[in-house]
Amino acid sequence: MQHPLMCWDLYLEIAERKTDFRDDLAKLRSITVEGNWAEFPVALHDKLLWENKVVLVTSPTLEIIHATKNMFDMNGYRLSEVVGNRPTMFQGEKTEKDQTLMIREALKNKLPFETVITNYKKHGSMYKCHILGYPIYDIHGEIVNYVALENAA
Repeated sequence: MQHPLMCWDLYLEIAERKTDFRDDLAKLRSITVEGNWAEFPVALHDKLLWENKVVLVTSPTLEIIHATKNMFDMNGYRLSEVVGNRPTMFQGEKTEKDQTLMIREALKNKLPFETVITNYKKHGSMYKCHILGYPIYDIHGEIVNYVALENAA
């Protein structure tokens, strides 16, 4: 059976991306198992591999516990520089206050949210960040994590 060249190109591309993100995929899998996640509205591996979304995971108190390595391409931060901090570390003077208030209200009410917000790269330049945020519940109905899927807008 012959396969179009494009089919092989896609296969090789996704195989390479799986190799590149092997550690991130393993860590995300570990977080979901340790947290007894009940479900998640989107497949994290698809968002990472096919859409190149940055996956940022926080504790219930909003401390960053993991961010995928493609975050470095988006804002210049490495995982070791963000773990233990809050996502507000990316905000600054020109970050839209109405959007931060909307995010805060969504988190307070345990609701998903979507926004585009002005964030700051490690070296100070601004960028627009599209964020899809979700509360994550365990099998007992308790919030165990928050996940943000992000990309430069």
